[in-house]
Formats: sequence, structure tokens, C-alpha cells
Amino acid sequence: MYSVAASEPAFKILTALSEEDRLSESELSKMLDREGNELHYYLRKLKRSALVRNRRDPNTGTEEPYSYYTLTDLSEIVLEYGLKEGIEKLAKEEADISDTYSG
Repeated sequence: MYSVAASEPAFKILTALSEEDRLSESELSKMLDREGNELHYYLRKLKRSALVRNRRDPNTGTEEPYSYYTLTDLSEIVLEYGLKEGIEKLAKEEADISDTYSG
């Protein structure tokens, strides 16, 4: 996950998504001045690392659904706290939830 997020194009994608609620691949391409094929490669790697999710909105008023990307909770925490601290924070929150509901 770290090697994916640390690459410049992937980090720029994460940063752009942190500034917007959701962005399509073409919106990201314009915003980052990168070609779609290059972005697609990094978006796929980010999805596999659970740092972004791809959604489709069928309510576009056209026949084609709107496909867009958003940050996952993990990527928001990693961007805010850094990788090591972000993972530690997630682990603590998970332990707290487990303690709360385990009895």
C-alpha cells in the first residue's frame, strides 16, 4: 500500500480526491493534466490497495451511468495522519469497537 500511495501520480490522485467529494476519470485527467491511460493504471492500483473506490451513478439523465472515484476511510486517515500513524489509529478504533460490542 505504501509504495502505491507514495508514487507521485497516485499521491496526486489521492490529493485531488481529498479536495472533491468525487471525480470521474476524465475530471481527474483534466485536473492533473495526465492522460486517461496513465491515470487508469494508478486508479486500478489504488483500488487494489483499498485507497479509492469506484462507484457508478445511474441517475445521470443519459443512457450512460456516471462512473466516479472517491477516497476510502483508509485513504482519508492515511492522508491525514500518515501511513504508520493512520494504520495505528485504525487499529485502535477497531479495537475500541470490538471492546464496545464484545460484551
